[in-house]
This record gives sequence, structure tokens and C-alpha cells, in this order.
Amino acid sequence: MESPKISSPGQDGLAIVNRRHYDRVYYFSQILALFIFILVIIWLVEHLGGIGFDKPSQTFNFHPLFMPC
Repeated sequence: MESPKISSPGQDGLAIVNRRHYDRVYYFSQILALFIFILVIIWLVEHLGGIGFDKPSQTFNFHPLFMPC
């Protein structure tokens, strides 16, 4: 009968070296998502009449605004 395998902290694939790469990719993706969110807001305001509840077309503009989230 085999004993159950116990995972030690160094065996999970997120060693110190890999953790640095993970952090860089994570922060880069967060900055990129913020940039895309800002670009979508600018696009909605400049070309599609903004966002709001006054007209049905403005109400639909919430959809592309929240899609990158």
C-alpha cells in the first residue's frame, strides 16, 4: 500500500523564479485590461453617443463597456 503524496511548497510549480514571471504577467494583464476599459469608454463617448438610460441605444452601450471586465 502506497502512502499518499504530500505536496511541499517547492513542488507546486511556483518556485521563486516562476513566481516572478507570474507576477509580471499578472500585473501586465491588469494594466492592459485597464487600458482596454479606458479605450472602450472613449469609443463609446466619441462614436456611439455615450452611455446612459435616456435612449435605448445608450442603454445597450453598457454591454460593450462591461464585456472586457
